[in-house]
Amino acid sequence: MPSGHHQLSIKQVELIDSIARHRSFSRAAAELNLTQSALSHAISTIETQLGITLFTRQKNGMEPTPYADTFRARAAVIRDVIADTKRDLHSYVQPKRPTLRIQAGTRTMPIWVTPSVATLSMRFHDYVFDTRTNLENLSFNLELHEIDLAVAPLAVIQDTSSFFVEPIGTIYNRFFVHVTHPLADRGDVSIEDLRDYPLVGDDVPQELVDFVEGNPGRLGQFDPLTGEIIPAIRVNAIFEIFGVLERSHAIARLPYDLVQGVRTASRIIELKSRTIIPHPIEIFAIGLKSKRHLPEIAAMIDVMKEIENKRQTRQ
Repeated sequence: MPSGHHQLSIKQVELIDSIARHRSFSRAAAELNLTQSALSHAISTIETQLGITLFTRQKNGMEPTPYADTFRARAAVIRDVIADTKRDLHSYVQPKRPTLRIQAGTRTMPIWVTPSVATLSMRFHDYVFDTRTNLENLSFNLELHEIDLAVAPLAVIQDTSSFFVEPIGTIYNRFFVHVTHPLADRGDVSIEDLRDYPLVGDDVPQELVDFVEGNPGRLGQFDPLTGEIIPAIRVNAIFEIFGVLERSHAIARLPYDLVQGVRTASRIIELKSRTIIPHPIEIFAIGLKSKRHLPEIAAMIDVMKEIENKRQTRQ
């Protein structure tokens, strides 16, 4: 099962990164000077340890799941640290490295941002990629140059007049629970059923506020200032959300493709409902108009759009 208690070694992260880059166990094994069986066993051990699926076999090779892309980003960070250390050995005074700061929510971060950072870190070697997983104060952070780019629904931005807005993709949030949840075997779950259980997550888009019709029950509570629902269990990290589902009768709202990699290992299932229809939530890249021309921001947006195109072909 996913857990924050497991620590991977640098070598294990390198194994994941090599397979993701080559889309092949055999080519990765050759690069790492390992036998293919040894590499396969090592990856299987990591997947069992973390309770996730890192790769799926497709016609064009081994396709990394969002969790493999997360570790690719970590591998990029490790390479940056090693490179920094080498430079520090030659000089105690180092020029400040340019930084691209990106803020996104629990869902948008692993779907678009993390894999894009993994790709761009190979192109922009001198850059530090600073990512923040929450949707708090996006407009404020952009205007004060605390972040360079937000990836989020437009609903979380107060005023878009000073920002550029680029469409990235669409998510459909569905309700997921652990297989032991009392609603797991229910053939048609209603909003009344959902009100009896706590919601776990970081934010609640307007669609669920409309669903509960003024009565969130145990799902959470209304924020008196914004009118939004505050989930009963506030969690930002995706792995922590899965952990809460496994340990309790909580309910999570997540896109299907974000759950694919852990469904079997963690026994997470989607609730069935004929009345609760997932509505599309459009996701945008948002930033100050004065920064749209910057090559690193343009490249980030392009890569996220490429990821969305691949994502649509898989759905």
